[in-house]
Amino acid sequence: MKRRSGTLRPDFRVRAGLVPILITFLFHAAGVAMGQGSRAELERQRSRYVKAQRESDFPTVLKIVTNDFMLLSPQGKVDRKALERVAKMPPRQFGGTKQQQDTIQRITIKGVRAMVIADQNFTSKYTDRSGGKHRMTSSATFKEQWIHRNGAWMLRRVEIVKHSEAVDGKTVGSSR
Repeated sequence: MKRRSGTLRPDFRVRAGLVPILITFLFHAAGVAMGQGSRAELERQRSRYVKAQRESDFPTVLKIVTNDFMLLSPQGKVDRKALERVAKMPPRQFGGTKQQQDTIQRITIKGVRAMVIADQNFTSKYTDRSGGKHRMTSSATFKEQWIHRNGAWMLRRVEIVKHSEAVDGKTVGSSR
């Protein structure tokens, strides 16, 4: 700090050191103004989606997915219209998910787009049409594409890249 006519002024080295911090702040502020969401916002929205999915809360799921939403699985494609049809159906005879573990492997955010790679493990009990009780376990790795629109993160696409399912301990489906 240099003293100049009764006031303290930072020398050039100190001011130059503040430039990268100022530039970083301005880019962050511009990104927020342009509609970019934060990682924390994405994680909160994704948690809402996972909880709604676990509880079969389709009205909440439909609020989180985009109009052009697509789920790609080894069994085929599911779009938003299919979700809307499922939402109108009476609840199935599932006893509900007793356990669910959701582990995020990686989150990559570039502007208004984000990619999430996550593993999910489920354990459910259900009753079949003849009244038999069963235990189903499922494990999957998901590749999710999110987009930040109208101030919120929206789920645009989900691809199941690896999965396995077992009913009463017997494998009934798997991929890769």
